[in-house]
Amino acid sequence: MKIQINKVISLTLIYFGTILTGCASVAHIPSAPSVDYFERGRKYLSVDYFERGRKYLNEKNYNLAIQNFTEYINRNSGNNRILAPAYSNRCMAFYLKGEYDIAIRDCSEAIRLNPKLRHSYRYRGFSFLGKQQYELAIRDFTECIYLDPNKADAYAGRGAAYSAKDSYNSSIKDLTEAIRLGPKSWWSYSVISFTYLDMGNLDKAEENMRKAADLKNKIRDKAGMLENIGLIYLKQGKWESALVHSKTINEMSNDLAWNWLFRSIAAYKMGDINLAKSAYEKWIKLQKPSDKKGLEKYLPEQLHFYLNNLPTSIASPSKIDSFQKQLKDTTPPKIYISKKGDEQKPKNVIDIQGNYHALLIGINNYQKLEKLETPVFDVQILSELLQHKYGFYTQTLVNEKATRDNIIDTINEIRKKLQKEDKLIIYYAGHGHFDKNTGTGYWLPVDAERDSDTKWIMADTITTNIKRISADHVMVIADSCYSGTLSRGIRVNIGSGALRTRYINKILKKRSRILIASGGNEPVIDSGGAGHSVFAQALIDGLNEIERKVFTAEELLVGHIKEAVAGSTEQTPEFKIIRNSGHKGGDFVFRKQ
Repeated sequence: MKIQINKVISLTLIYFGTILTGCASVAHIPSAPSVDYFERGRKYLSVDYFERGRKYLNEKNYNLAIQNFTEYINRNSGNNRILAPAYSNRCMAFYLKGEYDIAIRDCSEAIRLNPKLRHSYRYRGFSFLGKQQYELAIRDFTECIYLDPNKADAYAGRGAAYSAKDSYNSSIKDLTEAIRLGPKSWWSYSVISFTYLDMGNLDKAEENMRKAADLKNKIRDKAGMLENIGLIYLKQGKWESALVHSKTINEMSNDLAWNWLFRSIAAYKMGDINLAKSAYEKWIKLQKPSDKKGLEKYLPEQLHFYLNNLPTSIASPSKIDSFQKQLKDTTPPKIYISKKGDEQKPKNVIDIQGNYHALLIGINNYQKLEKLETPVFDVQILSELLQHKYGFYTQTLVNEKATRDNIIDTINEIRKKLQKEDKLIIYYAGHGHFDKNTGTGYWLPVDAERDSDTKWIMADTITTNIKRISADHVMVIADSCYSGTLSRGIRVNIGSGALRTRYINKILKKRSRILIASGGNEPVIDSGGAGHSVFAQALIDGLNEIERKVFTAEELLVGHIKEAVAGSTEQTPEFKIIRNSGHKGGDFVFRKQ
């Protein structure tokens, strides 16, 4: 994970601890209802616990805040109307203590009691951000924005989550909106600066970091923002500027660990070994455990020895050169991805050509059928993941756009523009139906009716459209009931090493029409995956966690999806070829960017 997610989380804690704990941002208790005299007196006294909880929260005394909110909750058990704000505020106290799981539990209870309480989604979103569960954070910030689209904090939080997922365009869009709505928020400027740093736009990174520093009042806080500009100078190779800048920061505050490391690196590159050693030793004393892990992504590769060697190594240039050579020699080789038209292709490499495309269909809000909970969110997250981690061109059809006509028309439009070397995934999450009398399976679009099949999409219709697609490799991923009716069985054995490389190159040359079905012909579960269906959660986790740069659909299913789903539900995911679709023995091959 990125260097700055740890720092962003730390900045978030500071941000909430200094600003959002003010009375204006704390969920308030509604007026107590009318009850008998004794009970009214008891409730009146209990209000003191709520107000004291808010007071301690503002003073950053989180343990006492939790104690008082807990007492207030206990005294008002059963009175749902006034309990939600107490759970919401106690959630914030737990969040600021770094106890994210308990914070999430409290906010979830607040949301159950009052689904319209915006603060609960906001605090839970930042708790998910702290746990690095970015999809869930995005979901909560999105709900927060829906409840009030004119508040900057939710846009900033969602922008930070997108940045952590490397979804940079979405991050910049949200953070820009956050700055428009809240131009005095140093936190939004700092996060957008780190995002630009990730994108390699170093000028924008510096510009926004200076704006964040300008919004800080205390000298040390300003220095804490400005020290990051030293990293920007190092990335640009401006060693002298980095050295001068680090000296300026030390004059403002001499206990900032990262600034000492940046000073050490700049001094070494300028040839001042003694200063490099002394600055490095200072960093060793001041660093936090998270610093080394975080810096691994951002430091130029040739400077990584600072993170691993003892300070004495700096005094010996020969040891440094030796370490750099060793680092270079042990870097894992990158898999060569050939381009169309290459005349000389290296041996023993995986030869992938063409572009990757995906059509993702998800339906929650059926017009005439029972509504579902997770498909739209599943599609949103998968679209982001396929775009940014695998280089797919994605198109989504969700809710009212996922009519029968739109689905068929969109498949036909995609078919017309695909080339032979291209790859296509069609993902469907929604209701399905199986006609036992005819043995026919159907997808049910948003405009489907229960007792009329006019708007249903028959499995044979999908198969016919897939057969007409010119692209050599097409895969359908169906997260719906009775999705197994599209297919017939397949079993392969991939092997490893050079054998695996030869096998993948072989199947890439053969036409493939593959289905991954969430549950064969049994009903599937629309929940259970922390905001996703069980199947979609396993698919997302698999695509995120699989270590290989190139892998097959079968490897994805067997290694990361099947056991995760079948082990927690009655459904068993299947990997099959699509019947009568023109399959010629190939497989769908994924490629990470």
